[in-house]
Amino acid sequence: MSGKPISTNAKVAMTEFLVRLSGGPPPSDSGGIKLAEAELAYGRGLIDEGSLVRIWRMPGRRANISLYEVENATELHEKLSHLPFWPWLDVKVIPVARHPLEQRAARGHQL
Repeated sequence: MSGKPISTNAKVAMTEFLVRLSGGPPPSDSGGIKLAEAELAYGRGLIDEGSLVRIWRMPGRRANISLYEVENATELHEKLSHLPFWPWLDVKVIPVARHPLEQRAARGHQL
């Protein structure tokens, strides 16, 4: 052992995922309102902690597309599987990586 303390301030590289969620509890589900309230509260928590970066509705559908930024696919699965609507959702996940054009723009260069 080197005797050096392990840094707990190390920055963890985050991974971005596009997630498409569709569906939800059946309209006849008697607990639907409570589930919807719980779903909203859980989603707000994901936003507050920085995991859920963006979310877009898909007009005319019970679906959305969202951008998550998490450490890895396991963390994403944990977060998604705790959604109150989870048992009724169809989930599609696409891992994404930063494009070189965007990296160039982030450094202050024109595209």
